[in-house]
Amino acid sequence: MPNTTPNLQHDISVCFDTAKRPWEPFHAKGFPSGIRMRPLRKFDNGTPRSAILRIPPGWKAPASDIGGTTQQYFVLSGAIRVGDQLLRHNGFFAGFPGDALPALSSDAGADLVAIFEGTPRLETDGGTGRVKIIPDCFAVAPIIPVINGKKLEGFERRVLWENPANGADTRLLKIPAGFRGAGPNYHPVEEEIFMLAGDGGPDDTRRMTAGWYLWNPAHGVHGYNEHSIGGMTILEWHDALWSITFHTAP
Repeated sequence: MPNTTPNLQHDISVCFDTAKRPWEPFHAKGFPSGIRMRPLRKFDNGTPRSAILRIPPGWKAPASDIGGTTQQYFVLSGAIRVGDQLLRHNGFFAGFPGDALPALSSDAGADLVAIFEGTPRLETDGGTGRVKIIPDCFAVAPIIPVINGKKLEGFERRVLWENPANGADTRLLKIPAGFRGAGPNYHPVEEEIFMLAGDGGPDDTRRMTAGWYLWNPAHGVHGYNEHSIGGMTILEWHDALWSITFHTAP
């Protein structure tokens, strides 16, 4: 049976400024050389679960097929061409194994948030599906989240990606100024957050601004003093179906 016991260690979450992480080579089968990465989280085998990828100027990759695992890419800066579409800041593309990936190129270079459910690779076998491409993630219709029956007015959630096999999803969230969390809580899944704009954080000792990353491990109690002064925009992703349980100490 899956573990559902909350972990009460306050500091189990991981939070850091990605700009202070060193770059390292990104090696994955089928990917042309030249990519560097700042790992956000790694699997036990050392491959990245999530990372910032830096695509060098003049980089090109021929049309291929996604292999091994789902792959998602959110454009932070620069521009990358996916087939006949040029994606700039807030662009997104993603696919399942077997999906056909158009040729990729970047004239001036680009920084991407990459999210993998396993070890990524590119194949040349002839995929049958098509990758999902969103030129501007803010053009996706937002919904107002509802948690414990309460509608969170002022919030905007845009679902960019869902895996129906396991419930995993990726969301773009806008959180209003003056936000304050409802107290300690935990999730049954791994929750990862990349701060795109604004300010916020899990507590006063870890204040996040653009470029910061937060990982709340599954069942880890967090949110003791979660708040934002001016509001924030975040990219958030999970490895299975997300839910929230508020924790009250016995």
